[in-house]
Amino acid sequence: MYDILTADDGPDLKWLCDACDHSAASQAVSANNLDKLEEIISSVAKLSAIESSLTGKADVEEVNHLKETLNTVKQRLFHMDQDIEACKSCKKLDDRKVTDCVEKVISERANDSKTEEAEIEKRKTNLIIHGGPESSADELEERKADDEGQIAVMMTELKCDNVEVVQAI
Repeated sequence: MYDILTADDGPDLKWLCDACDHSAASQAVSANNLDKLEEIISSVAKLSAIESSLTGKADVEEVNHLKETLNTVKQRLFHMDQDIEACKSCKKLDDRKVTDCVEKVISERANDSKTEEAEIEKRKTNLIIHGGPESSADELEERKADDEGQIAVMMTELKCDNVEVVQAI
């Protein structure tokens, strides 16, 4: 009998003193109290559901920290883009400078080549006489006249009388 009385699914037995028994009887469960109890249980269930949904949400501080980090990364990316554009423009300027330098060198080489060709053309009819007798005259004009006389004698001996001497140095 004791087992039946103490079992969880057994009859609801209360052993109270007279004062407590009177107090418990006055607070008998009414329909109104049951409704309030059900409302509280429903509210607890809703709060439990809200709590479980909030555990999956991020903390506001974490979200703000992530936003700051994202902004920092965006700024770094922007500065990197600017640096890349600056490098590209510098490279373009360097390419232009190299191109200008190459064109200048080619132009100078072409001018040197033209100048050299002009010199060769000018010296084409030059004649150098080595080992000829030196003039003993003291004046410049007399030495030039002696040199021209020597040239005329050589041209005659070489049978080149029709050759004209333009300048003797």
